[in-house]
Amino acid sequence: MNVSPCPDPERLRTLLDVEAAGRDADPLVRHVGECPACQEALERLAVGDPQLARLVSTCARSRPEPDSAFWPALHDLERLASRSTPPPTTTPAPHSDPNTTAFLDPDTRETTAGLRIGPFEVVREIGRGGMGVVYLARDPQLHRDVAIKVLDKRLAGDPVARERFCREAKAAAGVGDDHIVAVHQVSGGGDGTPPYFVMQFVEGESLEDRLARETRLPIDEIVRIGMQVAAGLAAAHDKGLIHRDVKPGNILLEKGTDRVKLTDFGLAHAAQDVRLTSTGMVAGTPLYMSPEQARAEPLDARADLFSLGIVLYEMATGALPFPGNTPYLVLRRLSEERHKPVAELNPAVPEWLAAVIDKLLAKRPEDRYQSAREVAELLEQHWLLRRTSSQDHVVCPRARVRRKMLQLAAMGVAAGVVLTLAGLWVWSLIQPALPGPVTPWRTLDGNQGPIWCVAGSPIEDVLAVGTHSEGVKLWNPAENRVEGVLPETRPILAVAYSADGKKLAVGTEDNTLRVYDLATRDLKHRLTHASAVRAVAFSGDGRKAVTGTRGGMVALWDLDTGKEIGEPVAAHGSVASVAFSPDDRDFATAGEDGRAILWDAAMRRPRFETPAQEGGTWSVRFTPDGKTFATGGWDGTVRLWDAGTGKLQGDMKVTGPGKDLIAMSFCPSGKLLAIACADQSIRLWNVPQRQERAVLRGHTGAVTSVVIARDGRNLASGSRDGTVHMWAIPPVCYE
Repeated sequence: MNVSPCPDPERLRTLLDVEAAGRDADPLVRHVGECPACQEALERLAVGDPQLARLVSTCARSRPEPDSAFWPALHDLERLASRSTPPPTTTPAPHSDPNTTAFLDPDTRETTAGLRIGPFEVVREIGRGGMGVVYLARDPQLHRDVAIKVLDKRLAGDPVARERFCREAKAAAGVGDDHIVAVHQVSGGGDGTPPYFVMQFVEGESLEDRLARETRLPIDEIVRIGMQVAAGLAAAHDKGLIHRDVKPGNILLEKGTDRVKLTDFGLAHAAQDVRLTSTGMVAGTPLYMSPEQARAEPLDARADLFSLGIVLYEMATGALPFPGNTPYLVLRRLSEERHKPVAELNPAVPEWLAAVIDKLLAKRPEDRYQSAREVAELLEQHWLLRRTSSQDHVVCPRARVRRKMLQLAAMGVAAGVVLTLAGLWVWSLIQPALPGPVTPWRTLDGNQGPIWCVAGSPIEDVLAVGTHSEGVKLWNPAENRVEGVLPETRPILAVAYSADGKKLAVGTEDNTLRVYDLATRDLKHRLTHASAVRAVAFSGDGRKAVTGTRGGMVALWDLDTGKEIGEPVAAHGSVASVAFSPDDRDFATAGEDGRAILWDAAMRRPRFETPAQEGGTWSVRFTPDGKTFATGGWDGTVRLWDAGTGKLQGDMKVTGPGKDLIAMSFCPSGKLLAIACADQSIRLWNVPQRQERAVLRGHTGAVTSVVIARDGRNLASGSRDGTVHMWAIPPVCYE
């Protein structure tokens, strides 16, 4: 692909003024269609610009090639326009009744008490989409709860948006299937009220919410949900409708029964109706699109089957088959690349289910299943088979005989087993038993790329997870819920909480340290460095932070003013880790040159440095009492140093291949040290005994970070495999 040099921002800005751009816009349009960086820059320039809607409509007439990345970029701009500016054709409705329309403004989130839509009494807002807002309301005549979807006021004057919105209601109402949300009433609006339709209220959650909480689902649940989604699609396809936006957010699960209800036919259209998509605009969600949909080609029902395959893949693996940082990258991958086999991500998935997913994800429609009905029946057969199979259900007489023989054989060896167990019991009285295999009790996966860092809040059960391209995820493992995301497209290399849990420091690949106020999620400071920030630590009072960079510089920052204290100091070839002592008198740094340095925090000068470890020192941590600090690195050895004298107190060696030590964490008492290793393991050492007490295995990539929770009973680990595991620490580790 030949891509011309990127234009400067002022040149891009001309696209936001159609008259000013003139014919010169055509080369820019072609360039933007192939350049993700300019697509993002144009979005940033366009926010709040009243000409954005005009840009969207004018660019739609230029008609680049159907497979151009311009179309997904244009779709994103259209959605941005619907959020930020009113279409030019929209005019305020006169004489509107404030009790029926004031709360319909998308920017209004005040109480809805006393407000109504037609005869329906509004209870609260329950959802928002690209075209409207959904409210929970009360039907006073039938005494039932209903959901009312109202067209966004900013789109209500647009005849295309109005027609598409009304078609959603008609399409869903015309199907009448148990797995599609029922539509009760449709209103075209009027008298200042935007169009709306009344539908069944489904109490429960979306599949998107379920996946956010549980990541991967049990096999039975995957089959049951997939079977019902396919049945709902089959009913829609029988009516000549294509959903075009099958994704977890549009799959509702009823409370109590988990019955599936498909919703949001806003992008569905009759197979013969192409008028609204005659521009070639890509409509749908890129992560769940079919290749032909991404290329703006004519669609049939098999496009929905590809999207169903993506949903099944995500339920089975906790990941998306075609991830990407931009719509362009996603669409290119789903058009050109094969997905990673399901078995690689989740070996527990049966071969038959993996084969179904593979066939649904075939690039060519003719290579997929040819109908949703076929998929629904196939999944139903396996669902029934799984429900009727059990250990007690034996249909072959030979199996009964074989089971009886095994039982007799077991009785024959019972006496020997008892004697053996008695010996083991006596041995256990004099030797603490090492734990057997330990499995994580919670996993956060589905992340795009490696997890580089994890930090635990000192005041609540929330982890800050630094991802490769999805910002910082604030994850509550106990509830398996991501409570928020601090957005960032560049890799997050370091995260740290202040001791009071009110601030979060984030070191990034783009040479900055960002300090957030966690109460408001506001960015308080953006501190610029000369190279990527690999390490950060707060002082105990939260008023200072020390940073280390890939370029080997160490800097101390005043967080009250956002100013650097003195000049940065060249310390290591590349700084891998930093830590403040508990009393804030000192801070320690470690780097790829193999040394660790203990610094006087007030004077910003070294007090002493340790001899270099072979291959580099990757982690430095103080014990909670501040008397000792530990270093660990590439040679697989943890060394314990006296923080007052700098003398070596002892060491602990990790054995075996891939013994490289990457990160460490002390428990609150200092008795236990967790070590993250490149061999995909976490080693737990009893520090007073200098003894390894457990090895935790579950990651499929090098473990990059580890943090013991404030309760001392759990720990979190992040890995290059893109997952974060939560583990229960075996009690024997403290014995």
